[in-house]
Amino acid sequence: MTPAILARYSAEPRPSSAGEAIAVAAAAANSPTTPSQTYRWTDDKGVVHYGDSIPSEYAQSERSVLNGQGVEVGHVEGGKNAAQQAEQARADDIARQRAQHDQFLLSTYVSTKDIEQLRDERIELMDAQIRSATIY
Repeated sequence: MTPAILARYSAEPRPSSAGEAIAVAAAAANSPTTPSQTYRWTDDKGVVHYGDSIPSEYAQSERSVLNGQGVEVGHVEGGKNAAQQAEQARADDIARQRAQHDQFLLSTYVSTKDIEQLRDERIELMDAQIRSATIY
């Protein structure tokens, strides 16, 4: 499809004639190149739009990147204020720390059974220390 046709297409139902549908199909068939990426964004009224480029007024808004078959291959977050950016940075940091810890566990232990065995041994050791402290 040409950029003009894609930009006019939206998820909002609109009346169309059979002639209009044929013209759109013919324009799509005669298009020399199909865009490799298509963008999906929502306007201020909640209407979903598709196009091979984002209009300037929606450049800072949230959008999805679609491949030639219409499958979502990427997602671009919209512009965020300072508080939202700080919250996102904290969430990213927590996710990074968890991934680092998981990688450490995977590289240290062969299986989950090894991790559980070590946990049980440490619990038994702590219970023994508590018992000896109460006896003392």
